[in-house]
Amino acid sequence: MAINHHYKSIWIRLLFILLIFLASFFWLLFLVQVARPDINLNIGDKKQKISYDEEFLHDDQKTNQEMSDILKNKPNDEDSRISFPSNIEQLKRLARILSLYSQTHSQYVFILFCSAYIFKQTFAIPGSVFLNLLAGAIYGTWISFPLCCLLSAIGATCCFFLSKMAGRHLLEHYFPEKLNYFRQKYIEQQRHQENLFLVLISLRLFPMTPNWFLNIASPIVNVPLHLFFLSVLIGLMPYNFICVQTGSILSQINSMDDVFTIKTFIASLFVAIVVAIPTLLTKKIRPPIMSTANSNHLDRSKPKSNQN
Repeated sequence: MAINHHYKSIWIRLLFILLIFLASFFWLLFLVQVARPDINLNIGDKKQKISYDEEFLHDDQKTNQEMSDILKNKPNDEDSRISFPSNIEQLKRLARILSLYSQTHSQYVFILFCSAYIFKQTFAIPGSVFLNLLAGAIYGTWISFPLCCLLSAIGATCCFFLSKMAGRHLLEHYFPEKLNYFRQKYIEQQRHQENLFLVLISLRLFPMTPNWFLNIASPIVNVPLHLFFLSVLIGLMPYNFICVQTGSILSQINSMDDVFTIKTFIASLFVAIVVAIPTLLTKKIRPPIMSTANSNHLDRSKPKSNQN
């Protein structure tokens, strides 16, 4: 009976997570399909609508090449769909559409972007790099950088809570070796040495670390919530900055290889190593100190033999 009740509790929690997922999905669907302003391929209301033809085709100072580029960027009914981008071309198209909306419907674009970002982070859906690039294209580097850092931390924290609710048995079943390695190598050992925060930041800074696994495994190995939130906020800053800075020159990007070059990889690796140095030094220094303290304690506690 106890076992049946235990599995029933797990299924109830999974069902609750599924409901959260569906509610989040339908919220995004509502924003895209229902709440989306109708600009009719123009910008603004009736008094402020600007037609591409009126603005550009009657300008005698425009060259034929300039007018060709403008008409090429003009969105049409089929090209105005809003969806998650999966390649650079889709990202450029989406950035062009949202940039048009943001001129007179900035609140709508902001709510849509934040909702989509948190949705992806909460449910560990790949593709956050495209949203970082999109933020850089829409808002520029210095607005999108703190925004993406904050949204990354909020979304990862939501994922933290969902995993804490019903993730333990799934992780122990599908990733037992990775979970035990993460617990023993990084968490338990560093918690005793008071270096857990630096270790969490260095893991986030390291380019090859699977962030989705850190998000879902951290509550299972009892990482404190405040350390988790701050490690995501600080540890992903270099990654977010590279993405949004590249997104600000989105028109010059042709593939993802232009975003993550060997230079950026080496730079991220160097920062991760620098952050990890204090932890490594502590591991080298602290054991001798502890062993010396323990030996002194044993010497004091050893009874002295009577001298005749």
